[in-house]
Amino acid sequence: MPRYYFDWHEGDRLMRDEDGLDLPDLDAAQREAAQALAERTSVGATIERRELAITVRDEGGLEIFTTSVVFETKNLTRKPG
Repeated sequence: MPRYYFDWHEGDRLMRDEDGLDLPDLDAAQREAAQALAERTSVGATIERRELAITVRDEGGLEIFTTSVVFETKNLTRKPG
């Protein structure tokens, strides 16, 4: 079973996965990345913008895909300036 590594990006921060997960195939790795993002996307009401991404690497260290999400809160009643 192949091993996949899930590196987290939050804004400019990178949290590199040194352990990885054994998963049956690329589809399972994509589902795992999407689920991990969904679980981590709870944001407080005071956060105006939050960018999260996971870059997945294979056993050889090759980056094979990225999954990302951006949360943005815009106050539509506040006047600019």
